[in-house]
Amino acid sequence: GSPRIATSVAGVAVVALRVVGAGALGLWCLVFACRLRCAVVARRRLQELLRLVAGQEARIVITGADSGVGLELASEFAKHEAVSLLLGCRNVADTSNGGPNIGGLASMLGARGPGTLRRTKCLQLELLDFNSVQRFAGEAHEFLAKGKPGLRLLINNAGVKITDCTDAGGRCRRHPTTTTTRSSLKNGLTETWQTNFLAPFLLTEILARHRERAGAQVLANALRVVQVSSGREDESHLDKDVLEAAQRGDPMPSEYADSKRALLLWTSVRGQSLAFKGSVFVHAANPGRVDTRLGLYWVPFW
Repeated sequence: GSPRIATSVAGVAVVALRVVGAGALGLWCLVFACRLRCAVVARRRLQELLRLVAGQEARIVITGADSGVGLELASEFAKHEAVSLLLGCRNVADTSNGGPNIGGLASMLGARGPGTLRRTKCLQLELLDFNSVQRFAGEAHEFLAKGKPGLRLLINNAGVKITDCTDAGGRCRRHPTTTTTRSSLKNGLTETWQTNFLAPFLLTEILARHRERAGAQVLANALRVVQVSSGREDESHLDKDVLEAAQRGDPMPSEYADSKRALLLWTSVRGQSLAFKGSVFVHAANPGRVDTRLGLYWVPFW
């Protein structure tokens, strides 16, 4: 009686667990296949677009290129032989052969041959230092003004998200190697506002000023600027009080969303003037949820 019933129940339970396990494994495989397919399609589409717009020589500037979206963009752009890259990174070190040594970027580009490294230049860019932004803007202008006719593109990708997902030492509990600190800078601003809004604002405006002074030859080759926005922008409560708090350097719960909305508003307001005066055409693009150090706070683990 009872022993046989117990054995039967246990057997049913084992079979049920195997079925659930197989179903979960199948679901994982399906999710992985879908993500892989999306990545392959996106990369193929990017290369198709580059072939259409690169021209004789495309020159592209990317900020925050040592990780996340910037790193992936640099890797994909570098596949095209007509593309030259100027990458703004917080940490830059040179290897013995003169190539960039920026974490995964060096291995990604180096694997495609020495020609790729010759077409890539890495410069230090500290967005928390306005002097660094100004120096980089000068270098970026010279880089974009040279070369054969073709695409000229600036991608203001670098961004930061200061979250409450940290311990007392500022380390993210989910990713202990990622450190985020909520602090004000010497100029009284927070890191979030300076990195996400003021630095890309300053970089774009300085480039436009350089182009206005450069003359018709430079203006004939239009500069496209892409501001990397965020879907969190719709959570912004941007108003006079928020702006006054930002000016004082007071951290606000929605300062990431507020800084992204400010970037969108400035892009909208200044777009026409920049196009007329400096042949600078500004756009904003939302990459969606991405599996990066910044996106780790929102992307589900699956």
